[in-house]
Amino acid sequence: EVDPTAFAGMKIVESSDKGTRTISQPQKILDAVRAHVPELLDSKVPPPDLLKGKALNDALDALVLTPLAAGQKVTRAGKAVQKGTGSAKYYEQGTHPEDSVRVHRLSSVMSNPPDTALPCVRSVIAEAYQRMHAGITYRADITPPERTVVDGRVTMSLADGAPSELEGAADASTAFPRLLYSMHVTHAGGVVLHKCKKIGTKIDQTAKDIYEAELFGTIAVSQEIVFGRLFLRAMGESFDGPTRILTDSLSGARVVNCAKSAGRSRPFLWRCAVVQELAQQRIIEVLHVKEEQNPADYLTKYLDRAKTKLSADYSRGVAHETKT
Repeated sequence: EVDPTAFAGMKIVESSDKGTRTISQPQKILDAVRAHVPELLDSKVPPPDLLKGKALNDALDALVLTPLAAGQKVTRAGKAVQKGTGSAKYYEQGTHPEDSVRVHRLSSVMSNPPDTALPCVRSVIAEAYQRMHAGITYRADITPPERTVVDGRVTMSLADGAPSELEGAADASTAFPRLLYSMHVTHAGGVVLHKCKKIGTKIDQTAKDIYEAELFGTIAVSQEIVFGRLFLRAMGESFDGPTRILTDSLSGARVVNCAKSAGRSRPFLWRCAVVQELAQQRIIEVLHVKEEQNPADYLTKYLDRAKTKLSADYSRGVAHETKT
């Protein structure tokens, strides 16, 4: 179809002037509710086992993976968690980035979920149900958000929305016992890729080094930017300069732009040789941004409600609606 209304489980709505397209997954979320929290559809009173806010976050943080012993099988509740997490992962990766941290917590115990994970996954799906029609809007014309760059540092505001051109951001968290990194890539004013991933097997977990973790996120998102540039070039888009990658690690940004800044972290330089070369070739430009304005910050940790909404609005392209 020239103007499809659905694709791969996503609803597509195009504005009458063809200036915007919004993707959402209400049917996928509704299917998840029917399968895992059907009481929400049959009663006005929420099930008593559902958790919210900090109580839900604490319950998710308390989940511990216990490897299956020889001959042991996943419990019935564990199988329900596996199926529920699979359903949540599908819509989270598509159009619900604000669920990334919570779904990652569930994914971390997928091979043998404890029974305590069942109310957690039901609660995560129930919260998504409250915003099942939320989507991501992409725009043909965007008033460029202000980006002031001085000495490798960018001053910006999430409230201004994402730019029309390709842009990446990375973040990391070393809060024990999890080492995580996140990637956030936008184009046409909305997020096109967001991920929260574990990095415990990729760097020295005993070091708990936030610098290395942040730099690993930058390296990972640089690879996605390279693929994104190739794809967009094949679609006819040209690039006059490097693509920005935002990080709230000033040390990491300086090392990418100048290896001499590594100091005592020189043993880690081999990991970032490729991203340094991309910067030298002007394919990417790594810039430091304050943590509170980093688009990828809410993909690695729980934030307060206001910051989470601000970040989600940035990802969804909602910020541009308040300016029109």
